[in-house]
Amino acid sequence: MDTVKNTLTTLKMVKIDDQNSRLLKPVTTGQIFGQGNNFHPEGLFSTVVFGEVGTEGRSRTFGRIDLNTTLFHPLIYLTVISLKALYKDIISGTVTAEFDKKTGDFVKSTSEKAKTGFTFFLSHFEEMKFPGSDGEQRQFKIKLIKKAIKDGNYATNYLLVMPAGMRDYLVDRNGRPHEDEINTFYRKVISQTTIIDPARAKKTPEVYDGVAAHIQRSIADLYEYIKTLIDGKNKLILDKWVGRKIFNSTRNVITSYVDKSLSIDDPRRLSYNHTLAGLHQFARAAAPLSSFTIKYKYIRTIFPDNSGSAYVVDKKTLKRVEVSSTSIQSDYDLWTSEEGLEKVIFSLGNQDLRNEPITVNHEQYYLALVYNDGKRVKIFNDIDELPEGWDRSKVSPVTLYEFIYMSIYHLDGKYPAFCTRYPITGYGSIYPSIARVTTTTMTDILQELDETWEPMPKAIAINFPRKGSDFVNSLVVHPSHLGALGADYDGDAMSFTMVLSDEAVTEINEYLLKKEYYLTDTGSFIFSNSTDTMNTVLAYITK
Repeated sequence: MDTVKNTLTTLKMVKIDDQNSRLLKPVTTGQIFGQGNNFHPEGLFSTVVFGEVGTEGRSRTFGRIDLNTTLFHPLIYLTVISLKALYKDIISGTVTAEFDKKTGDFVKSTSEKAKTGFTFFLSHFEEMKFPGSDGEQRQFKIKLIKKAIKDGNYATNYLLVMPAGMRDYLVDRNGRPHEDEINTFYRKVISQTTIIDPARAKKTPEVYDGVAAHIQRSIADLYEYIKTLIDGKNKLILDKWVGRKIFNSTRNVITSYVDKSLSIDDPRRLSYNHTLAGLHQFARAAAPLSSFTIKYKYIRTIFPDNSGSAYVVDKKTLKRVEVSSTSIQSDYDLWTSEEGLEKVIFSLGNQDLRNEPITVNHEQYYLALVYNDGKRVKIFNDIDELPEGWDRSKVSPVTLYEFIYMSIYHLDGKYPAFCTRYPITGYGSIYPSIARVTTTTMTDILQELDETWEPMPKAIAINFPRKGSDFVNSLVVHPSHLGALGADYDGDAMSFTMVLSDEAVTEINEYLLKKEYYLTDTGSFIFSNSTDTMNTVLAYITK
C-alpha cells in the first residue's frame, strides 16, 4: 500500500486542455492506409502525426483523439467505481438515484425525482463527499479523488495516443503484416467518438449518455491494459511488447490423470475430448461467465438488487441477520461488482484462503452456510431453515473453495477450450476439447438441494472438494494427446483458452463430431495413446 501511495502521489495526472491539445495532432480514423501504400495522414500510424518511420521522433511523439464530450480521467473513473458499485450503475444508466446534498452522496431511488446517466452523475461529482470508513485504502482513494477535483484534473475531452514507434505496423519476412493489440483499443474509442456531434453534446450532453459510458469503459480498459504492460516481468513495457496477452485464459503445468471413476459411466471419467482444469484455472479461463454465475446463483439472495439490505449469518447463532448494505460497503462491492468478483476469482490463487470460511464486515459475519452429509449439499444462510430431524453437525460456514465451486459447477463440460503448447510443432500442438472442472484430488459426488430441501433435477456436483485432500492446480489432458503436444509430466506447460460465445461453441461442438478430426486419410487414429502411454511406462521402468 505504501508503494502505491508513494507512486500515485509523486506522479501527476496529465491534463490535456483545449490550449495544449493544439500541440498534438489529431488521430481521427482507425484506417492504416490512405491513398496508395502510404499511411493514412490522420490514422494510428500516420507519418504526419507521429513522424517518419525509423526516426527518433516516431517513438516520442504523441497524438490525440478528440472525445467530443467530457469524460473522467481513467484513473479517477476506476477509483470512483471501486468505492461503490452504485456509482458505476448510475454512470452506465442501469440504476436510478437521487443526490442527497446533506450526505453528499447518491441514494438509490425509483421516485419521480430520480435520475440516471453519465451527465447526471458528472453534474454532482464536485459536490460529493464520498462517505468514508476506517479502511486506509478507501481513505487514500478518497483523498486522491478530492485532490483531482481541487486541481481540476479529474475530467478530460481528449485521449493521448501512444507514439507510433512503440506500437508500429510491421511486415515480416514472409510478407505478413503485424501490429500491436493496443491499437484495437484506440480503434474502439475512435469508432465510438464518431457517433457524437460535439455541438449537440455541448448543449444537451445527456443525449449521448449511453455512448459516453461506453467510451469511458473503453478508455478504462485501455488504461488497465497499459498498466499490465508496465507491470511486466521486469516492470518494463518492453517485456510485454515481446509477448502477447490473451485475456480470459490460463497457462499451467500438465499433470497426469488420477482416475476416480468407478465405471465407464462415471461422470468424473476423463474422456477422449476432455481437458480437466483445477477450479482456479477454470474460473480464470471462463472469467466473464464465472463472474456472472457467482453473482446470480447465490449472491443475489445475500445482496438483493435495489434493496439496500444484505442478509448474512451471525457467527454465534448461525441465524440470518439483516444489515444495511452501506454498513458493509466494501463486502457488497466485492461480491456484486465486476471488478470485485474478478478479485474473488483471483484470490483462489492463495491456497491458504481456499478452505477458510467466507466472512464479511471484518469477520463479524459469515457469508453463508453449507449443508453436506456426504450425499446431499445445499448453500443457505439460516440454521433455522434446516429441516427437523436433519443432522446439524453436517452444517458449517461455507468456505471460499466450496462457494465458488457450487456457484459454477454447472458450467462443467458445457464449454470448449483450446489447448496450446508452444513451440508449435505440427497438428495437435493446438486442439479443441471440452473444459471440465475439478477441485481436489479426491472429491465427492453430491446432489444439490433446492429451496424446499428437495433434490434438484440433474443438479449433481460431481467434484465437490474434500477437505484434507490436495488441491488440483494444473491442467490434465487425455493421454492420447500427449504425443501430438510433445509433452510429458516433467513440468511441461500449456495454455488453456476457453471459448464462450454461442457461435463458437456450436462450431467447435460440430467439429468434434466430424470423423476428419479423428482419422487420417488412411484411416488411422490421429490421436492415440496406444503407443505414447506404453513408451512412457517403458521409459519410467528403464530409467
